[in-house]
Amino acid sequence: MNKNNIITVKNAEGDPDTQAEIIIQNKIDYIPKVSVIIPVYNVEEYLRECLDSVVNQTLKEIEIICVDDGSTDNSLEISKEYAQKDNRITVIKQRNSGSGTARNCGINIAKGDFIAFMDSDDMYPENKTLSTIYVKTTENNALICGGSVNQIKDGKLITDTSIFEEGYSFKQEGFVDYKDYQFDYGYWRFIYNRNFLIENLIFFPNYKRYQDPPFFVKSMILAKKFYALKEATYIYRISHKKIQWTEEKVLDVYKGKLAVLNMCKENNLLNLYNKTARSCISTWLLENIKPVITKHNYVQKYILNIINSIDKSLLTTNISIPDMLTVPIKISVIISIYNTEKYIRECLDSVINQTLKNIEIICVNDGSTDNSLNILKKYESKDKRIIIIDQKNQGLSCSRNNAMKIAKGEYIQFLDSDDYLKSDTIEKLYNFANKNDLELCSFSGYNFIDGENELLENKYWDFDFLPTDFNCDHFNYKDCFDFINKLPVSSCLTIYKNDFIKKHQFEFPKGLCFEDNVFYSKALLSAQRCGILKEKLYCRRIHGNSITQNWDKHFNDYIKIVDILLSWIKQNKIELYNTYKNHYLTGILNRFKNFNTGIKKQYIKKLKDLIERYTTCFDSLSLISLAQSVCNEDFSINPPLLFKDLGVGCNTWCEPKTITGDDIKSYTYDLSDNIYTRYVSWDPIKKGSCNVEIIRLSAIEKQSKKIIEFPINKIISNGEIINNKVEFHNQKGCWIGCKIEGTYESFSIEAKIKII
Repeated sequence: MNKNNIITVKNAEGDPDTQAEIIIQNKIDYIPKVSVIIPVYNVEEYLRECLDSVVNQTLKEIEIICVDDGSTDNSLEISKEYAQKDNRITVIKQRNSGSGTARNCGINIAKGDFIAFMDSDDMYPENKTLSTIYVKTTENNALICGGSVNQIKDGKLITDTSIFEEGYSFKQEGFVDYKDYQFDYGYWRFIYNRNFLIENLIFFPNYKRYQDPPFFVKSMILAKKFYALKEATYIYRISHKKIQWTEEKVLDVYKGKLAVLNMCKENNLLNLYNKTARSCISTWLLENIKPVITKHNYVQKYILNIINSIDKSLLTTNISIPDMLTVPIKISVIISIYNTEKYIRECLDSVINQTLKNIEIICVNDGSTDNSLNILKKYESKDKRIIIIDQKNQGLSCSRNNAMKIAKGEYIQFLDSDDYLKSDTIEKLYNFANKNDLELCSFSGYNFIDGENELLENKYWDFDFLPTDFNCDHFNYKDCFDFINKLPVSSCLTIYKNDFIKKHQFEFPKGLCFEDNVFYSKALLSAQRCGILKEKLYCRRIHGNSITQNWDKHFNDYIKIVDILLSWIKQNKIELYNTYKNHYLTGILNRFKNFNTGIKKQYIKKLKDLIERYTTCFDSLSLISLAQSVCNEDFSINPPLLFKDLGVGCNTWCEPKTITGDDIKSYTYDLSDNIYTRYVSWDPIKKGSCNVEIIRLSAIEKQSKKIIEFPINKIISNGEIINNKVEFHNQKGCWIGCKIEGTYESFSIEAKIKII
């Protein structure tokens, strides 16, 4: 690089910006009437057509300044080629810095009385264009002069200006006050007095995109008026290149828009202010830059800050922030309210004062008859994050379901309207869940008695049962198989990923209390990544109206909830079916046994129906015995009830089978897991006392066809065991089992008995 040929380029603020090298200096010996500045970057396909339209102008006293902006194709060579043929051409080379910097470079060395700008893929409509503009400019002593535009698209010239945006053409010749014009595009149609530009430091801002409007608007504001020509003075080529949007280009676009907005506001250009404000939320622009906005949060925030800075008092029409530009809502807090005017203020205060601010608060007024709705409205007027859904009374489940339909947060959190959160609850939960990419995150809390300030430990919400080496950061239900029923069931002590909930279409069962059991359990058993934050962050109020304090009033709902949950688990998570069945049936029976006789009569039929639907003789004797003693009823269990504990553990039970008389039946099992214990059972239907002789009990491996004989042991029934014969004394039937030990991928079990 020849140091003697290095020039320093000024930017829009007049400060040194970059350096460029003069490769070829023009050889003119006159002061140019017009300096035509052409930034060039990778445009070899169109550059010759562009240069031909300039060098063939009838106005000969011009200079042509080609500024190569770091082209990687043959563009620089083409510029040099033309410079060898035409001594009016100067060729300058700079590192890739954008067309704005390239034009500034040209302005810095231009010698013409006026300056024209030409993009390297565009052209002049006629050979006399520059001459026409120059003559009109000098005749009228104008600082700026220009005409209409034509376009070229897909090789076709478009001259019908009526299809262009208003402002790209003029209906009559003469001076136009810029306050009457207020347009910001098409700067290349005009020529500009060079001294006017230099004296007023009118340069292009150093933007990769949208550097033209700030230059044009500033020029027009300072000139105050320009001379307009009816004829076309420029041909603009449409969309032959797809913009490769980067975060720098997106930021530059909005920097340029902000500059135009500020100039318009300072100079009372309200029409252009409104137009530029609307362009900030242009659908075309936002859709094109969406990948950048999505990827880079700081870009999104910058754009949002500019939009929020727009002076709404100057707008003739309202503008709203598009969804893609809103600051992402981290958590949607859903609060269902029904006649809790006494507590709702404390609840809401705890949410709006959270350390994490980008949340939404969806309050569902479920037909309150007290002052709850008015309180909500007062809070809504003060905090724009609050959204109110006012509905007729439909219950907690419907309230939450309706709120989830509109929730926009990355995560969803439920809060009861008589409870409250610690001030940093939401921030801690979001950070933990986001860091570990959780679909479900549980946490702990306190109880407190209504009217008292003391926070009480709640053993149910503690996680002391977790093994010391358990990974709380992320796990799924398979990792906590052995203690899954110890996990506290509570929708309010869990946050859920919104996309995860929508994907599985989880809802709370409508019209039922204890809805948490179904929603939480389905989510837990469906999530691939769960987490536990052991901190106590939730504060739950205990008072007489709490549903969990009134089991007897809502016991029918709990029966339905258990039915719904067990049915879903049996269909979707069969490996957990027995675990959940024993847990929930034992729990519901223990609740029931504490009711007085009058209350028991209300529910006994439905409870008995539930027990009979889900209980077989393969269940533990303790469960069945509890059912009999609590309900004081006989149960129809298939096969009939086990009367004596087998005393042998098992991990999977076969389906109930019945063999009568001398029938021989085979049952096939396709097994994916290891088999440690299986039971074969049958039910003699003969009434009264009878003897059963076990003739054969064996397993046949499918692949080897090998018959495996099993010892006849642990035969338990409601009768006596005499050798291999069993005498039964209970006409309700019997149960006989045989422990089978071993591991088999696939086998059939054959049993043959004989009733004597």
